[in-house]
Amino acid sequence: MGSLIAGLIAQTNDMRVTAASEHASHPLIGKRLDAVSEVYVCTTNELQECGADVLVDFTRPEVCMRTMAIAKEARLAVVSGTTGLDTAQVAVVQETARHVPVLFSPNMSVGIHAFYRALESLVRELGETYDAAVVELHHKHKLDAPSGTAKRMLEFLAHGTPCHSLRIGEIVGEHQVHFAGLGERIVLTHHALSRETFAHGALRAIRFVHGRAPGLYTMFDCLEEGL
Repeated sequence: MGSLIAGLIAQTNDMRVTAASEHASHPLIGKRLDAVSEVYVCTTNELQECGADVLVDFTRPEVCMRTMAIAKEARLAVVSGTTGLDTAQVAVVQETARHVPVLFSPNMSVGIHAFYRALESLVRELGETYDAAVVELHHKHKLDAPSGTAKRMLEFLAHGTPCHSLRIGEIVGEHQVHFAGLGERIVLTHHALSRETFAHGALRAIRFVHGRAPGLYTMFDCLEEGL
């Protein structure tokens, strides 16, 4: 995701990458971000000196916590798509948002937010008369299950709605919500065909969060402004 976002930023006229980070033992540390870039890959701790306006975080929960600490100390806006945070880690994100603007979303695609709206409507129409279940599929390298997107879907549904997670192959992401009633079934499905859809969403999020007042924002806030 970091490489995809950096590549898309290079094609814009209104933003630029000032730093890229990896964990200290990563083989890219100290090397150029890419063949034409003047940006060198540094460790997360070195981001405090990067001279950025926005920190973009697509990492792991423990790294996200360090990102939040740096953003709070350096007064930098944050865009974070990291998933798998526990309750205490979410509380850290919320606390950070009291000091700097934070756009936090486990899925930054435009389509998934249209999906959420459709799901909300179906739940309202079908109520408790239909059984429901969530099914989500991701690549075998994804660590958290269920996904952050699936957890968000479950928030729309009745408590105890089952969720089934598959980690196979190189699937970018697929989410389904099944509704089954007497004599019929409705399946709402979102396929992510490329990680670029998340990267494009991240650029929209960067533009939205830059210059904002401190607060916790979502992609809904960003999309409502048409960015």
